[in-house]
Amino acid sequence: MFSDVRILGDMLPLDGNKLCSIMAEYGGNPEKINTNRAPSIILIDMYNAYKKTIHGCTIADSIGIPRIREQCSCFETWIASLLE
Repeated sequence: MFSDVRILGDMLPLDGNKLCSIMAEYGGNPEKINTNRAPSIILIDMYNAYKKTIHGCTIADSIGIPRIREQCSCFETWIASLLE
């Protein structure tokens, strides 16, 4: 979800500055966000109506697999191994 905070902020009523602050806290790497707390829990804390099963797919689709692959090196490695 944090692969493109601009899209995330456009799709949910979230504070863009807070999203940027979260990304900065994890060195701009969205995969590191999942090491302490699940991204969905962070989003629920910011917007209590967030539903991973409803909003997550729509947001991921809007961000797009190419952008997610670009931002998430572990995900990219996994996808590349599947495509081999």
